[in-house]
Amino acid sequence: MRRLEVNRDKSPDIEKDYLVITVSDITNVLTARPHHLIKYLASSGNGVTVVYRTSGFHGIRSDERKNLRYLGFPFPSFFYLFAPLCGIWLFLALLFTDKFRYKAGIALGVWSGFTCQLLKKTGRIKTYVYEDTDYVPGNHKNPVIRKIVHLTEAWCIRKADLTVSTGELLAKLRKKQGARRVIVVPNGVIIELFKRAREKMPHPPTMIYVGYLDEKFGVDLPVRALPAIIKRIPDVRFLIIGDGPFRRELERLVRNLQLERNVIIVGKVSHKEVPAFLSQADVGIATFKKTELMVFAFPLKIVEYAAAGLPVIGTKVGEIELLIRKYEIGEVIDYSIEEFVSSFADMLLNKDKHRFYSENSCVFSESYDWNLLFRKEISAINSFQNNHAG
Repeated sequence: MRRLEVNRDKSPDIEKDYLVITVSDITNVLTARPHHLIKYLASSGNGVTVVYRTSGFHGIRSDERKNLRYLGFPFPSFFYLFAPLCGIWLFLALLFTDKFRYKAGIALGVWSGFTCQLLKKTGRIKTYVYEDTDYVPGNHKNPVIRKIVHLTEAWCIRKADLTVSTGELLAKLRKKQGARRVIVVPNGVIIELFKRAREKMPHPPTMIYVGYLDEKFGVDLPVRALPAIIKRIPDVRFLIIGDGPFRRELERLVRNLQLERNVIIVGKVSHKEVPAFLSQADVGIATFKKTELMVFAFPLKIVEYAAAGLPVIGTKVGEIELLIRKYEIGEVIDYSIEEFVSSFADMLLNKDKHRFYSENSCVFSESYDWNLLFRKEISAINSFQNNHAG
């Protein structure tokens, strides 16, 4: 396929490389993976357009390389069932304001898949790729919304030319749902950034959690275990890096257990600041509760802990358990205070065990560099297109 040079001529005969679509405001909401994907595509010399929903009109923004554009189209905050309307609106807005055709459209989420299908039917994209990062129905407790999202997600995946799942369990589910072609590209890490945390700063025995604070992530389990741990390791502390709706409950729990000297809730920090905190820690925490969402999740924090040389304590939930057991980067436990106390204390007091897990973590993380992972994804897209040329 002949690749045309990217320019600002809006003739329908001009083809760009990638169109990335989300019904969320990518400047405020989305997690690290989409941003790393966009950065990788643009830095590889591809022409990239990012289309997203915004609460105000941002217009067209381009970076200095001239091959990356952000198109933010206004759409009010909505009740979740109105999300399909946003997907249709993004399609119409793009149809009338952007005249390019694209080699591939990458949908970040269910309703963006809706948009990609419309664009493919109108000839604006050649290949529809579904970026499958979560089991989305697992986010919803309302049975009606849950069912609608489940059916829509399965439909979007069946229609996709290529589904890119973040984990083996998620990929297995998608194959059962009728996905045409599925590859696994897990979440990754900026190796050079997080390697810095392997040089430890002086600190007391420390466990650390990095991420969103929600009840389902089980950050309260280590807090509840601390009184028993303190009896064996008096100066232990728990660093919590992040924010979210569960923060107030954690703060209340810390006060009730009189752990203000042992638990430090730092709040949200920039991604570049995270390694500085990891360099003051000994064990990474991933004690997720067993929900449908978490069973299929591939937690980014696991790879970041590992890149920083930290052993991990995780619960027996989905991909978390598979990763820890397969690569021997830590220990898996039931969601139990007693098991957490035993696992953490043993890991801190047994230096040989801690060193073994730490060394395995460093080796494990090397194959999870974002650039290596996205190279696999783009190679799969190119392979599909070469096999279906003409």
